[in-house]
Amino acid sequence: HMARLFTSGISNQMLAGIALMLGTVVLIKMKRQRYVWVTLLPAVWLLICTTTAGLIKLFDPNPAVGFLAQGGSSSMALIGTPSGRTAERGKA
Repeated sequence: HMARLFTSGISNQMLAGIALMLGTVVLIKMKRQRYVWVTLLPAVWLLICTTTAGLIKLFDPNPAVGFLAQGGSSSMALIGTPSGRTAERGKA
């Protein structure tokens, strides 16, 4: 399913960004500040893109994309009866 692939892609890319940040810290601790840009620039770019994709995945109003919109459409489906008609309140 494409939505699950997209979500796991976000988590994998975020993990890669964190690994690049760890590499940056290791370079700083080894006193190799001259080479920090090699890991820092891709890490910043990756974290910006991944955070943007995560926010889009969470807040997009399209239920096919947005997690919260998908939850809202599911709760609206639960209000109706199994036949698809809305239940009338007050009737037994």
